Amino acid sequence: MGMKASLKIAALNIHGLGNINTWHPDNKWNHVNQIMNTKRITILVVGEAHLNEERKTAIENMPRGRLRVLHSEDPVSPNARGVTIVLNKSLTEMENIVATEIIAGRALLVETCWHRNEKLSILGMYAPVNPVENARFWGDINEFFLNNPNTRKPDIMAGDMNVTEDPIDRFPAHQDYIPAVDSLDILPATGSQSRLDRIYWNIEKSGIPTDHNMVSVRYSTATAPQIGHGRWTMPLHIVRDRIVKGLAVTSDYGDSYGCLTHYKAAALQLY
Repeated sequence: MGMKASLKIAALNIHGLGNINTWHPDNKWNHVNQIMNTKRITILVVGEAHLNEERKTAIENMPRGRLRVLHSEDPVSPNARGVTIVLNKSLTEMENIVATEIIAGRALLVETCWHRNEKLSILGMYAPVNPVENARFWGDINEFFLNNPNTRKPDIMAGDMNVTEDPIDRFPAHQDYIPAVDSLDILPATGSQSRLDRIYWNIEKSGIPTDHNMVSVRYSTATAPQIGHGRWTMPLHIVRDRIVKGLAVTSDYGDSYGCLTHYKAAALQLY
């Protein structure tokens, strides 16, 4: 598995799994597997996944499947609703993954390693449609993090929120339930009120039979090297660098691109 300089993270409400047989052409998870590979999606948040443990195992064991499935099923109706976070084994780290169920069937937090000691935390959600329940949902998430200060807060929050903050985002335009909007607005960090930081996202058809489009964004770490145009080349001075040469030593102890253990780090420094 090779780590990438950036990750493509997407979210899609698939509106059910289609045919329950994973071999059937109408099973939507066959299409999920396909688009994650063809579109090079690293992490996909899936709403209305309709998964249970048996279906999850069947998806992970699909032929040519490269998916790691982390799911939270609805406690009342396991064959309905549900939220899932899917990792592409070809593009991301599979070790040291921590999944935390915040609200069963509604909110799932996944923390993974990325580029040595860097962490990435993603909160996937499928929020209630009912406006009153929606407002309570965001309050429950905020309360969870207040009561669990040692849990890493999400770097990225994605999924079907079933609420919009501005009337223009509805068609026809109208204001959503104000308490739900106010409850959602509590979650973002408020350390800086400027609008200098921004994110560029994409909306596209997924090819999966659903009444939702797929949204995606490319995420990169601040420590990633600058990559220009043209063919990738390695500067000649790099091949004589002691640290780079030391990577060969760490290969004896496991994948040097994952989270470094103290043992691996010591081997690298002593080389």
